[in-house]
Amino acid sequence: MKLYNTKRRLAIHPGDSRNSHMKDLAWWSRSDYGPQDFLLFFKGGKHLKVSFNQNSPHYTKNPPRIDRDKIFGVATKNRIDGTWKFVAYVYNHEHKLSSVMTDAHVTARKSLKAGILKMREHYVRTNKLLSSSAEEKLEAALKSHDWWHMMSDDPKVWRRGEQSLAKIRDLYSQVDPQTGKGIWLKYAPKNVTPPV
Repeated sequence: MKLYNTKRRLAIHPGDSRNSHMKDLAWWSRSDYGPQDFLLFFKGGKHLKVSFNQNSPHYTKNPPRIDRDKIFGVATKNRIDGTWKFVAYVYNHEHKLSSVMTDAHVTARKSLKAGILKMREHYVRTNKLLSSSAEEKLEAALKSHDWWHMMSDDPKVWRRGEQSLAKIRDLYSQVDPQTGKGIWLKYAPKNVTPPV
């Protein structure tokens, strides 16, 4: 069981460290509504302003090569209203990556502070789940499970749902049958019977 230290900056940016993160940002900025100004925050505490807007003093024609592994998170500036959002990637209790994004803020620094708070809350919840009992894990899994995944046309949604269901079955086998049935009936649809 891996618990996370919530006092440290624990954002993880996915991807192979050999790939350039800046190429992704350049591609993103070319879309009609994509941001053109970015503030990259590094795990060591430093930051780098990058812009693909030719009128900006931070305009970058040839973006520098930066490893994703070194990036803590990215603040992006909305090209319409000038507000900033912070985005980073974090691990959940199953050690899978998910994104954390803040609401719009006036400055990039405020978006970073909000992002750090949001990540800390995420890791507190993750630690709670990691150190919880099988009953609590089963309850959390049932609560978040997509009960209609099999009706989706998207194979990714179907696969995610099947993986989630397999995890639920595994957790169900770890708890007392009566307790498990009570938790199951609380969250599962009436037409879905508990695993045997």
